[in-house]
Amino acid sequence: MSEKRNISNKLFAELCNHFSNEINSHFEIRTFKKGEFIYRKGNKPKGVYFMKYGWVKIFRGGNEGDEVILQMLGHNEFIGYVSLLKDTP
Repeated sequence: MSEKRNISNKLFAELCNHFSNEINSHFEIRTFKKGEFIYRKGNKPKGVYFMKYGWVKIFRGGNEGDEVILQMLGHNEFIGYVSLLKDTP
C-alpha cells in the first residue's frame, strides 16, 4: 500500500475501514519547498491539504509592507478546508 493510503489522523480514527479507504484513495502526496506558496490571496482552493510534516505560515501583508502572521499550522493539520466549504478564496 502506498504512503498516500496510510495517512493517519484523529479525524479518520473512528471511521470504518471502507469509508476511510475511500477517502484516502483521493489523496495525493505533494511536497512544497520552504518559502513556496500553497495559496495566494484571492485564489479559490482546489482541494484541502493535510500537513503530514513541516509547518505552514498563514499571513497577509501589513500596511507598511511587513508580514502579519495570522496562524501557524503544523503536522497533522488541515489547510484550506474553510475556504473550500464556504466556496470563498
